[in-house]
Amino acid sequence: MDDELNASCPECGAHVIPVPPRNWITPDETPGWTHAWDGTALCPVVGKDGYRPAEPVLHLNGPDMVLIIRGREATR
Repeated sequence: MDDELNASCPECGAHVIPVPPRNWITPDETPGWTHAWDGTALCPVVGKDGYRPAEPVLHLNGPDMVLIIRGREATR
């Protein structure tokens, strides 16, 4: 199987990696994902406790081209 799991920011669509952001200076819990191109936290979204970095969208790229988008599957 040649499938590859990738992740992107749901707000801007940029590729993200599972590394804490290098620019995180707040006392809140440090996020576990960053934009791959510059190492910054994922784009902010409003949650129950105010603004937080978005959660990444995971998607599977491979021979079957099945994408997992915000918990739903879509076939291409």
